Amino acid sequence: MSVRTRAVEGAYAVEYVLGDKRVSWLFVRDRRMRVGTATLRMGGIADVETDEHYRRRGFMRQALERAVALMREEDYEISTLFGITGFYPRWGYAPIFPSTRIVMEAKDATPGNTGYTLRRLNSNQADLTLDLYRRNNAGRTGAIVRRRGEWPGFRQGSRYKWPVNTYGAFDGGGRLVGYIVMDKSPAETIVVEVGYRRHDVFPTLLGAAARQARRVRADHIQLYAPPDHPFVEFCQQLGCRLMMQYNRDGGAMGRIINLLPCFSRLAPELTRRLQLSRVDWNGSLAIETDIGTVTLRIKTGAVSCDGLRAATDGRLRIGQALLTQLLFGCTSAPAMLGAGAASLRGAPVELVQALFPRGHAYVWRPDYF
Repeated sequence: MSVRTRAVEGAYAVEYVLGDKRVSWLFVRDRRMRVGTATLRMGGIADVETDEHYRRRGFMRQALERAVALMREEDYEISTLFGITGFYPRWGYAPIFPSTRIVMEAKDATPGNTGYTLRRLNSNQADLTLDLYRRNNAGRTGAIVRRRGEWPGFRQGSRYKWPVNTYGAFDGGGRLVGYIVMDKSPAETIVVEVGYRRHDVFPTLLGAAARQARRVRADHIQLYAPPDHPFVEFCQQLGCRLMMQYNRDGGAMGRIINLLPCFSRLAPELTRRLQLSRVDWNGSLAIETDIGTVTLRIKTGAVSCDGLRAATDGRLRIGQALLTQLLFGCTSAPAMLGAGAASLRGAPVELVQALFPRGHAYVWRPDYF
């Protein structure tokens, strides 16, 4: 019996093998994920499964341990997954953003006449949406980087591998100014992604959802989107319910894999955040975690990183899992320090707040793995 790994297209397969039989397996999907304006190499844990006759024997535990070790060896900076409760925290994974759902009465979604032409996009036209996606998500923590020639298109909707319909709104010159992606469903209207060039396209996009709701006789339109998205704000004017579920465990989860490389890539983003704040602090802040220490060197608003353990001005002692939640804006410095989950000495809490502000991280449903 052994755990083996093998490279497959865009991923690594990690498999626990008994004799010549694969009994537990998962895939590490190779992705790029944004944290603010920074881009990190992310390993997405996907397709986690154990053969029914071999469950509860520790095989998946060994496969996951090997997967984390593999990502460390292959220079991944972070890892994320969408998981069940009661299983993944033992490997350092913690919830990184809530599940957000907006529900609108279908009768309130009155189509607007904004002069745009709505057309259905086929699978070969999905690349038309890439420029709008990049524009809309350039600074969105959690957003998956989609590369032309590599991105497979909209392969799923609100559920894993569930088929979708994509509609584009075009102006008089034939330019795409917005798009909407919805589950292909005989009974529900579920929107899983929206992209836009101008806000005045929103009535046209909502009109596409309203027409589907009438066609399938759905009383409600459901939308999966970050709560601060402009399309959500548009829907709020028409009346809707916003539901956010924060999980103590399960759902969207993440962890840091390689601490220093992760923060080295984050340094320009941390500099940007600090310069946008009113915090004026110079010195060195050591972040001490259970997977190592990284030191932030701050001088006249610029942040650099190293792994030196020399004397520092400030120290933040924090577990890797909680640091990951800070990184994704899922918690705040005052909350974690007030709860005694971390300790800070020699530096102001306002500095940590500036470096790791609360936010609305999000992965659009078609990018789930």
